[in-house]
Amino acid sequence: MRLKPSRIRTSIQGTVTYYGFIVILSLFALPAFSAMYTWVDEAGRRHYSDKVPPKYKSQASLVGGNKTNVMKSTEVRERNREMVQQVSKQTVQRSNKSKSANRPVSAEEYAQMSCRQKWQAFRNSEQCYSMCADSETVYGARKWRNVAQCGHCSDVKKPLCKEE
Repeated sequence: MRLKPSRIRTSIQGTVTYYGFIVILSLFALPAFSAMYTWVDEAGRRHYSDKVPPKYKSQASLVGGNKTNVMKSTEVRERNREMVQQVSKQTVQRSNKSKSANRPVSAEEYAQMSCRQKWQAFRNSEQCYSMCADSETVYGARKWRNVAQCGHCSDVKKPLCKEE
């Protein structure tokens, strides 16, 4: 079966119309890529716009596409180094605190403790293990497990007496 010349002509006209429409739309999108300027007003607020008020033309500066939030790499490294040192100090302090507060409790000692002391020993044990806890996501659910390196924590059973 052969196509009639009139059908071929309409199919070509449709294709040309389609691509012509795309070209016209893309020409209208070009003004969206205009220059961006930044300036600071009297209140100290930073403004971004493609039009600068006449009052701020002298202090306005052109903002590049990827340069809006650029920091010097040395500053970033120093901040990261300081944060790592601070976190490591806090971790050492916590582990020292938990080691001193969570000494092993013998069965005889536990039997002689008051209810308040039993609950305190239980909370200390929980706190020690919580610092060693590690989490992983399994099938979208968060699963907690204690890490094997928690050798300094002592197991204290939950007291049966009512908390005072």
